[in-house]
Parts: sequence; structure tokens; C-alpha cells
Amino acid sequence: FHKIQEQLATFAGSKGAKKKCLNIKAMTEEAQIEIAQQNTRDAFLRLEHDGNVAFAGIHDVRESEKLLEIGSTLSSQELLNIASLLDAASTVKEYGCGSTATDTLSEKFSFITPLTDVSGEIRRCILSQDEFADDASSTLQSIRRKITSANAKLHSELEKIIKSSSMQDMLMEQLITTRGGRYCIPVKVEYKNSFPGMIHDRSATGSTLFIEPISAVNLNNEITELHDDERAEIQKILNRLSSLTASAREQIHEDYDLLVELDFIFAKAKYAREIHASQPTFNHDKIVDLKAAIHPLLERHKAVPIDLKIGDTYSSLIITGPNTGGKTVSLKTLGLL
Repeated sequence: FHKIQEQLATFAGSKGAKKKCLNIKAMTEEAQIEIAQQNTRDAFLRLEHDGNVAFAGIHDVRESEKLLEIGSTLSSQELLNIASLLDAASTVKEYGCGSTATDTLSEKFSFITPLTDVSGEIRRCILSQDEFADDASSTLQSIRRKITSANAKLHSELEKIIKSSSMQDMLMEQLITTRGGRYCIPVKVEYKNSFPGMIHDRSATGSTLFIEPISAVNLNNEITELHDDERAEIQKILNRLSSLTASAREQIHEDYDLLVELDFIFAKAKYAREIHASQPTFNHDKIVDLKAAIHPLLERHKAVPIDLKIGDTYSSLIITGPNTGGKTVSLKTLGLL
């Protein structure tokens, strides 16, 4: 059975649904069994009628929810994970509610709330884990314009130095580099007292010093301060987005639970389709009547189907025959099905 669980888990798109697949326990309550069977059947019919549905991008955001509950600010990656979850909610809801079918899954689909305003704002501001859009705020846009301007001035100043004929003998090469976030020029060690500036580093061989020219100090300072301002503004943006997300925390939690549950149900339907399974009919008479049954772990085109009936006109069955594997496979097929 654990091997079947492992096969089933491959059809789930989210970690949460995979975990549910691997933790399935046998049910004994008929009403509970019938509901689960009907869910799988309805998902199977939707797949046949409406095509496949992908449960991609469903991140487990429950830890982020706890942080939001106590007023913490989420990181850019945590916010992107929430946006990804909400994007998945939008895709799945569109699939479910776009169908003409009304079944046991209709209510689950209807309860999904994509919160496109929240995910849209997160996506607008955060381009990737380490990149924020210039227009995430007007202040950030202004700061970055100033950084661009200051960088242009600084590079212009440094270009003058490295192209100056009087400096050529002092330079190891005509290059502008950075050390510790400061723009520097590689200077031969023997000219360290002739080249005015601050030493920030030296090469492994010790023959080159990386010096920040005196004329560039103020511009470097300005750029450093602007980057500090940029980081502070990004933190404000994260605070604002976290506050926006916190206001929808309960719905995000419900969306996650619904998506994992639907992913789990559709994984069962996809697995059923893969192995050509049929929905069983249950009875209270302890009758088992398998028709052309195949052990689900065997290759369908190689396995020999079996008919097996017990519990109706007889309650005992003796399986005999030579050691060709059929007896054990038949017993295991009965046990699993």
C-alpha cells in the first residue's frame, strides 16, 4: 500500500497534497468513504470533460501567516510565495468555476478567493527575491534616479584619472573596480605615496593597491548614503505589503487549505485515470466481486486480470496451482483493492 501511496503522490503538485497522499489511512465509515469516492469521481469527470488542471506554485505559507498575526514584516521571498499561492488560486478557481458541472467539488472551487489585488501589488513591487521595481514607490524611484546620476558623475571623474597621461605609470591597469562598496583604482604599490587617496585593499601578491582617489570620496559617500536610503525605503515597502497581506490573512489560509485539498482529490483522479481504475460499488453483505481486476503496481499490458468472488454463495476460497506467482498476486490484488 505504501508503494501505491508513493505513486499517487507523484500526481500531486504541492508539497501539502503530496504529504496527504503519503499519509492516507484506510477508512471504515461508509458515509466518509462515499464522499471521498464521489470527490474522486467528480474530479475524474472534470479531467475528462475540461482537461487537466495544474496545482503549481502552492507554497505552504502558514509560517508567514503566524508572522503576520503578530505584526511582523515578511521578507520579499515570503511575500512572493504568497503571491504565487494566490496566482495558483486564481488559475484553479478559473478552471473549477469555468466548468458547467455542478458536483461535490463546486462548493470548494467557489470558496477560493484569489485576492488578485494583493498578489498584483506584490508582483508590481517585487520583481524577484533580490529585485524591487523602480516604481514600487515614488520615493524609491527618486532615490534610484539620484544613484544613477551620482554613479555617472563618479565614473566620469574616475575615467579622467585612469586616462590621464600623468597617471599611466602609476596604474597597474586602466580599470575601475570596487572594494567594500567603494569605487577604487588599481595602483602599483611603489606609487602609494604619490597617488592621493584612501587604500581599501591590496592584491594577493601585494603588488597592487586598490585606492579610492581623494576627488572621488565625496561622491562615493553620497552613493553610500543613497544606498542606505534605498534599503530603508525597501523596508518601508515590505512593511506596507506585509500590512496589506495581513488584512487578508484568514482568506489566504483558507485558500491554502482548499488548494491542497483539491490538489489531493485531483491527484487521486489523475492516478485513477492513469491505471484505468473504476469506482467500486460497496455493499453491507461482505461480498467481494472483482471483475478483470489487475494489481495496480503491475504493468497493465503485461498483467493477467483476475475474476475473484467470495462472500455470496460461499465464504471460503482455496487458490491452488503451481509456483508461477499467480496465487500470491491474486491474494495481494484482493487485499489492496
